[in-house]
Order: sequence, then structure tokens, then C-alpha cells
Amino acid sequence: MASLQQAIRDTATRTSELWIQIAQTDYAPSALGQQKRRVVELSEALDNVTAQIKSLDQDRGTALMCHQRYRDSIVRRLAYRAAWKHNEYQAKAASVAAEYYEVLQQEYRAKEKKCALERQCEDAVALLESLEHVASQHHEAQAELDRLWERIFSRCTSKYQHQRALQQKVASAQETHRQAQERCEESGTIVEALAGSLTRVAAAFEEVKKALVQGQMSGDGAETSFLQKAQSHVDSAQCLLRQAKCDQESLEAIEDLRIASRSQKGCQWDGPYSTIIWRDRIRISRKELEMCHAVLKRNLGVAKTQHEEAELEVEVCAEALRTSKECLRMARAAIYLEIAGNEALSMARLEDISRGSSPIVAAPPPYLTA
Repeated sequence: MASLQQAIRDTATRTSELWIQIAQTDYAPSALGQQKRRVVELSEALDNVTAQIKSLDQDRGTALMCHQRYRDSIVRRLAYRAAWKHNEYQAKAASVAAEYYEVLQQEYRAKEKKCALERQCEDAVALLESLEHVASQHHEAQAELDRLWERIFSRCTSKYQHQRALQQKVASAQETHRQAQERCEESGTIVEALAGSLTRVAAAFEEVKKALVQGQMSGDGAETSFLQKAQSHVDSAQCLLRQAKCDQESLEAIEDLRIASRSQKGCQWDGPYSTIIWRDRIRISRKELEMCHAVLKRNLGVAKTQHEEAELEVEVCAEALRTSKECLRMARAAIYLEIAGNEALSMARLEDISRGSSPIVAAPPPYLTA
């Protein structure tokens, strides 16, 4: 007990400094997440207005051509005059001119909006970088405080059973969180493997379709190269599926596909009906690929659902871990109050921090909403 009290008094000054730093930067993590969302929103808005300007530029070119046809064409003007339709010509020319100037104004407004968004993006990114630096300082100070307390309270006596129980709860939450992360990573790997397998089967299906078209056009065996490419895609797809099944045996399996080939054993291609038989075999391969694609699509849907559930579990475990760590920090702060008292620390400051308020909090940077 004496050694614990001495260790607390020896580290009281540094603990106070870390507490103040944590309190001053406490706004940064939440503000950082908010600012990241802001940057994403501005980037999307900038992309949208850029696409709008590109479309308006094309519309302006089309409208300008129509406007010039009525404005500059003497022959058209005379043709309308000869047909006693001069008023109709004037109305049409005015309408086309109005359309052109309207598109011109829309493009001008879109370009102004783009310039404003670019300035906001620059300001948002600069603020994001500043918040990242402050958030890093906050996490570093919190990590240093946790390490300092871990060394001190490792010698905690039986008097503080509540702190010991909370410490065990944190350790249990950390292990649960680690296991949830492992399951999430494993399910993510399965999703990637199945997505790759599905992509390769789709590529093989396209190659088989090309082979059928090429066979109809030439009939000289030129489709063989397409079928060989299809078999290569199928082999890659089956390899990826085997990797996924190693991690999750409940996945549906696909048959060992062999794309139609003239070199297959037991196949004779020199008979009077060889071409018909050959094309039927290619169609069979296409049908088998369609079935495999359907199986892989079902597998991918199941895997994505499981991955989403795993991600949700990680979030729940992370929140439980954060809550348990916060409870442990508050319990340790109370022990510091009990032992250190006024000898080394400001009582009011520690009481404020132990209640979760910030004794010295710098105002967070303004959140841009314009």
C-alpha cells in the first residue's frame, strides 16, 4: 500500500499534465469524424458540379450552333421572307437565342459554384489536417496516461477490489474485441475471394459467348483461343472458391468445370456432324457457367451479409471496450483523489476530470457549413 501511495505521489505532476492535455484536446476526435464527413460531402458536390459543367458545355455548343444558324444564315432568312413567314422566323430566332443565353447563364452559375466549392474544400482539408494533429496529440496523451496507470496499478492491493474488477473487465473486453476483429477480417477475406471468383466466371462466360460468335463467322476452329481463355478464368475462379471454403465450409461448391475443348478424350471431330456436336458442347459449357455464376452469386450474398454482421459486432465490441476503459479511468482517478489529495494535485481539477468534464477546454475550430 505504501509503495502504491508513493508511486501515485511521484507521478502526480505528470498525471496532472496529461489530464490537462487530454481535456484541452477532448473535442478533436469527434470533430475530426465530423470534418471527414464534411470533406467527403464537399468532394461529392464538387464532382457533381464538374459533371454538370461538362454537360452544360456540350449543351451550350449545341445551342450556339442553332443560334448561329438563325443569326448568320442569309439564305434561311430569305427563304422565310419569300414564304411570307418573316414573323415566324423572328420568333424562332428569338427563341433559339433565349435558349442559348439561358444555357450560357447556367454554365456561368455552375462555374461560380465550382469555384466556391473548391475554396470550401481547401479550407475543409486544411481544418481536417489541423484536427488530425490535435486528435493525434489527444490519443498519444491518453495512451501515455494509460501506460503510466498500468505500471502503477499493477501493484494495487486488495483494498481496491473495484479497480481490479474493472481492470479484468477491460481485459475481457479487449479479448472480445480482438476476436470480433479477427472474425470480421476473415469474413472480409471470404467476400474478396468470392467476388474475385464471380468476376472470373463472368469473364469466362463472355469468352465462351465470343467463341460461339467466332465459330459462326469463321468455322475454322478460331474459337479455340477464346475457350482456352475461358478455361483459364474458370481455373482461377475455382482456386479462389477453394480458398474461401477453407475459411467457411458452409459455402456451396461448384463442379469441377471443364470448358469444351477439341483435345478432350473420347471426342471425335472428323464425322459429318462434328460441327453441330462441337457447338452443342460449347453451349453446354455456357449453361454450366451460368449455373456456377448463380451459385457464386448466392455465396457472395451470404458472405456479404455475414461480413456486415461481423462489422456490426466489431462496432458493438469497440463501444463496450471504450465504456469499460472509461469506467476504469474514472475509478483510477478516484483513487488518485483519495491518495494524492492536495499534496501534488489540484482537487477541484481532479474532481472535474473524474466527473468527465474538462477543466481547461479550448474552443473547437468552427465547423464549416457554408
